[in-house]
Amino acid sequence: MSVKRVVIHAGLPKTASTFLQVNVFPFIPAHDCEFNPPSLVGPLLELCKEIVTCGSTTPERIRSLRDLIDPELERIQAPTLLLSVEGFLPLHCGGYGRSDAILGVLTQLFDDPVMVVFLREQSAWIRSAYSFCLVSKFILPFDEYVNREGDGRFGNRVPRMLSV
Repeated sequence: MSVKRVVIHAGLPKTASTFLQVNVFPFIPAHDCEFNPPSLVGPLLELCKEIVTCGSTTPERIRSLRDLIDPELERIQAPTLLLSVEGFLPLHCGGYGRSDAILGVLTQLFDDPVMVVFLREQSAWIRSAYSFCLVSKFILPFDEYVNREGDGRFGNRVPRMLSV
C-alpha cells in the first residue's frame, strides 16, 4: 500500500476544526499529504450519517466500504492521508451520543489509523458553544444553558472519547 499513515482528525464542534481545515491542512504539500480526497470523504460521510440515524452499522457494510477504500488508498501517492471533516462527528441529531461508535467504525476501515481529537477547556467550550447557539437563533439564558449542559440533558456527551 502506498499510504504509510492514515490520520483522522475528528473535528469536534468548537475546537478550531474549521480554522484548521481552511487555513492549515490544505497547504500541506501534496507530496507529503493527501487531504480529504472526495472519493473517500463522500462515502465516509454517508456512513457517519447512517450511524447517527441507526446507532450502528453492519459488518457487511464495513466490508463493502473496505472494498471501496482499499483501491483508493492504493491510488494515493503521498505517504500520509489526512481526513478532516466536521461531519464525521456531527453536532446535531445525536451526533455526540454516536461519536464513539463512529470513531470505532473508522478505526475498522483503515489499518492502524492515527486519531486526532482536539479538546477545549470546558468553560471556554461552553461560552463558544453558547455564542454559536445565539447566532443560530437558539435563545436560552446562559445560566440555564450551563445548567442543562452540566446535567447532560442535551445528550451531547462524548462517552469514552479519550479511550478511543
